[in-house]
Amino acid sequence: PWSLGRISMRPRGTGCTLQLRNEVRQEYKREFALDLKHYKEMCAEMDDLNDELNQLSKQLDSLSEDSPQYQGVAEEYNRLKDVKRTSDYQAKKVETRHLRKKLFHLKRMVGDYDKARS
Repeated sequence: PWSLGRISMRPRGTGCTLQLRNEVRQEYKREFALDLKHYKEMCAEMDDLNDELNQLSKQLDSLSEDSPQYQGVAEEYNRLKDVKRTSDYQAKKVETRHLRKKLFHLKRMVGDYDKARS
């Protein structure tokens, strides 16, 4: 048997028996809601950065390399690329991957519990 928090899984035959009281189920649903909110906020921040990079890239493609505008756009583009290389940004990427896996797991566990009760 292995456990995740207060959820206990025990192998039996080809499936698993899920032991989860309703109050624990509600706790996991609350945790899911909080984690989902945090996940969406982090994804939005990273998406905004990527959208800005894409916009700047299109601007660079449309500008002449010797124009004064090109240099300013290129500097901002390179600054944002550097942001993506920072340890903070990389940690955020790892955290979003972890949260995504956790969210899928919590959703599956609650769904399995609901199926077992019906």
